[in-house]
Amino acid sequence: MLRLSSPASVFAPSPAAVSTLASAVGGFRSSFVRRSPRSFSRWVVVCVFSSASVASGFAAAVASGLSLPFCRVRRCFGGWGVSVPVFVRLLRRPRRSVFRVLPVRCPLAASLPAAVLSVFARAGAVGLSGSRSAVPAVVPAVVVAVAGLRCPVFVGCARGVDAAFRAAFPGASVLAASSFGSGRGSFAARSAACVRAVAVAGAGAAGSFLGGLWVSLPSGPCPSGLLPSASSSRAFCGSGSGSWASAAFAVGSGLPVLVFGVCPPASWGFVSLGGGWWFSGWPASQLSLGF
Repeated sequence: MLRLSSPASVFAPSPAAVSTLASAVGGFRSSFVRRSPRSFSRWVVVCVFSSASVASGFAAAVASGLSLPFCRVRRCFGGWGVSVPVFVRLLRRPRRSVFRVLPVRCPLAASLPAAVLSVFARAGAVGLSGSRSAVPAVVPAVVVAVAGLRCPVFVGCARGVDAAFRAAFPGASVLAASSFGSGRGSFAARSAACVRAVAVAGAGAAGSFLGGLWVSLPSGPCPSGLLPSASSSRAFCGSGSGSWASAAFAVGSGLPVLVFGVCPPASWGFVSLGGGWWFSGWPASQLSLGF
């Protein structure tokens, strides 16, 4: 038997993470893992879509969002396959076999804490934002949770977390900074408009929904001195973090907000939901109904 694993020094997403992102895209058919001598990680997960345009869009978004050199698109099993480099650990095969196709196990939304799922279940619209430099491993679980809501989704035009969510939700409303002028101010205006759009869409949602929800996945701590504000100019005051500025504007505007990975300042009034999640918004009594 010959050991076949990715080099320990390389960075690449897991097959399950990529497959979960692909499964939330319209036109997705299936995925499988295979060896690839052209991949820097020695392995790829091939995600098969029914249309070339969807496959190309997914390839571009994943390559940008996950900081990969490229994702090849080609005909595959009657559809269009996107080959995404992935990290595979300690697999073995007989020396004479050409390659081994492996099943992909996708993480479920149940991997999120019950309190977090309760928050998502009450959202009438969702805005997604986060770091431009790092895509946290929790993104696939968030994709599964949001995809089950079938509600309006809003996201920005940045790389990193934004790009990963754009790949997962091709039908999302994407707000581009270029639509708000040029320079650094256009990015702040874009983010403020995205928060307002989530608030408006959530307020207009029918049924038992409790409004819009803003989800933020920052990569670092909140800048000192940044405070929640209903004024976009105060929230986007040049603090250096668009993710935290957007969260500050959302909280100040009365929008429920979920933050993952980094604890917000105590003065912001967030409560811990476990698993690295913090929440500000609806009363705790409402959340307890979902436990």
